Formats: sequence, structure tokens, C-alpha cells
Amino acid sequence: METHSRDVTLDMIANDFETPDSFKWAGQLKTAFESRSGNTEPDVYVDICDASFRYSFEYLGSASRLVITPLTDRIYITATQACHLKLGCALAGPAGTGKTETTKDLSASLGKAVYVFNCGPEMDYRTMGDVFKGLASSGSWGCFDEFNRLVPEVLSVCSVQYKAVLDAMRANADSFTDDGAEYRLHPHVRARTAIPRCCSVPDSAPLCPHNSPLVPNLCGASHILC
Repeated sequence: METHSRDVTLDMIANDFETPDSFKWAGQLKTAFESRSGNTEPDVYVDICDASFRYSFEYLGSASRLVITPLTDRIYITATQACHLKLGCALAGPAGTGKTETTKDLSASLGKAVYVFNCGPEMDYRTMGDVFKGLASSGSWGCFDEFNRLVPEVLSVCSVQYKAVLDAMRANADSFTDDGAEYRLHPHVRARTAIPRCCSVPDSAPLCPHNSPLVPNLCGASHILC
């Protein structure tokens, strides 16, 4: 983290970025402790571009952090903008390029709990519905690996289930309806899917902006590690 911050600072100095609204600076995760939105008590906020998130203070332990490269920055911007617009985010790329780890690292930066689900053809729409209910009620993030392995019938239904959660979020509702039952909606709900590059994007594509980590930045990672 410190090495990345140093490189960003040196790059901004070298390219004469002098205003706080420059994209190079706006595109970095920044933490602030202040009062916002009429709240009298100050709180911790994380800002990036025009998106702002209240830090969730989820206990995640003293885990190691991801090496941050320019590709990581682009994914952070895409994912946080999707969250800001109350959408999901679909990362597409070959195995081993860091889709899941980048999502987990971003959630750690925001103090969010994230649960990783390995999708398979044995998962039916009831299973997916239970997952969405739990994530929406707890405010946790969901990371769906191998999302394309779900059968088309389940993909079709779960996209409708997920859209019901998003519609409730956009309406600032306190609850959402799924399969005829009403469930509590936590004010901060997000989801991320992982789609291999060789696979087609499912019908839920309009709900998920895409970002493609095609090749890991080995040169940048080696520079930081060394």
C-alpha cells in the first residue's frame, strides 16, 4: 500500500497534477473522518471518484493485502462506480488473474464482509434465492465464481431475483419481495460475478458493468515486491 501511494504521489508530481479534481487523484481510495449528510456524529468514509462509502468496520483480521497495480486501480474504479449506481460488477478474464482476490481486497478496504460462492450446475434457483436473501439482509458482499456454470434456467431466474434486490435499493426501500415473501433489506448491498473470458456473459449483463483483467501486471507487481 505504501509503495503504491508513493508511486502515485511521484507520478502526480512528475505530471503536474495540481488540482484535487484531477482524475489521477480522484481515482484513488481516500479515507476521511468527518460528518456528512446531516449527521452530527463524525464517521469514517471512503471516497473514490464521485462515489462515497461509509466504512463498515467488519472485523477481517490482520490479513495480507493485495499488491496494487494500475490494473487494480481500474478495477477498483469500475467496481465502486457500479456500487455507486446500485449495480453489480462482472469481472471477466482467465483463471489466476486476480478477479476474486481483487474483490476481496476492495471489500477489506471498505471494511466489508465478502462471501465467495463457487457456482455449479447442481445449484438451483432456490439456492441462489437463499444466497441473495442472506446477502441483502446482512449487507455483505457476494462473490460468485464460475458464474457461467449455472444452467441457463437458473441464470434466468436468479437474474430476476437479483433485479428485485436492486430495484428495492434504488427505491430506498426497507425490504424486498422474493417468491411471495418479504425480507429486510440492508442499506449497503453489493454483488460481484466472475466469468471466464472464454464464456458468454449471462442474461444479467445489463445489471453488471464489465472489467477484463486479461493479463496480470507481473512487471508492476515485481517492482513493488522487490
